[in-house]
Amino acid sequence: MVGGVGYPGWIAEVDGESSPLEVADVVLRGVRVGPGPHVIELRFVPWSVYGGMSITLLALIGLGALWKHK
Repeated sequence: MVGGVGYPGWIAEVDGESSPLEVADVVLRGVRVGPGPHVIELRFVPWSVYGGMSITLLALIGLGALWKHK
C-alpha cells in the first residue's frame, strides 16, 4: 500500500518533540499524548521527493549547458 501506515517518510511531532507513530484503528496513524492541549504535527517527507528534485536539477543544468553550447 503506497503511503500506508508504515510507509517511510512520515514524521510526527507532539509539542515540537519527535514522537513515534503508531497504528490506530488498523489503517490510520496515531501518536500518544497525555491529557491537556497539545500541538500535533504529522508530515510526509519521503526520500523520493529529494531524489526527484536532485535529478530534475541535474537535468536542467545539463540542458542549460547544451543550450549555451549551440
